[in-house]
Amino acid sequence: MPSEPVETAATDAPPGGETPPPGTRDAMRTRQRLLDVARRRFAVDGYAATTLRAITEEAGVNVALVSRYFGSKEGLFTACLEAAAEDIRAPRAALQGQAGVAGILAAALAQVPGSASGQEIGSLLPLLMQSSGDENAERVRIDLLSRFAESMAAVAGWDPSAPDDELLMRTQLVMCTGIGLALARSWTPALEPLSSASRDALVQALAQMIGAVLPEHGQRG
Repeated sequence: MPSEPVETAATDAPPGGETPPPGTRDAMRTRQRLLDVARRRFAVDGYAATTLRAITEEAGVNVALVSRYFGSKEGLFTACLEAAAEDIRAPRAALQGQAGVAGILAAALAQVPGSASGQEIGSLLPLLMQSSGDENAERVRIDLLSRFAESMAAVAGWDPSAPDDELLMRTQLVMCTGIGLALARSWTPALEPLSSASRDALVQALAQMIGAVLPEHGQRG
């Protein structure tokens, strides 16, 4: 059984940007390690198949720390969803170099789950699709998916002050396509040639498909 790290119960840095004391820094690192492992496990294995023992053994900490930091498995799952939301930003902010709406969204969705760049959008979408069975976690999950779709719709010209339901629905369709792509590329055995397709090839194909669903802002009929 992994030994519990020496740490204090506090997990947040002191106000004012001060350097936290060593015990608190240990606690913050331990909490983050649990989140990192849990996010990957929940995304790849699913909520039901992921056990707290598997998470804590991989993280190298005592299982009691889950209760200390998150309260329960449902609480850990909710924290993973909230952490994923922090990493998901409007593709416009992260991918300014891409040409047009389709290029921006295609590049965002073409990431590979489990890759070295594991915090990218494509690897987070499967986590957001995992149902926990916990009512509060489900509300968080649906809210995050809605916000992600809205951030993508904003790239295509959606304005929350004058919402366009058709544009938002089309963007949700694109988002669900990205979720399916991320899931399919994580399957074992692989679905070929999709699984081994290069990122450039995926971006090109996705851009063509997305361009048909989401014409450039101002060009929709």
